[in-house]
Amino acid sequence: MAGLKQKPRIRQDLHRLPPHKPSPEF
Repeated sequence: MAGLKQKPRIRQDLHRLPPHKPSPEF
């Protein structure tokens, strides 16, 4: 369940992070 809750958060982080910086979570 925690993973599902983190999913939307990661999405927001991706937008916050620069495009040249891939997310390690994905």
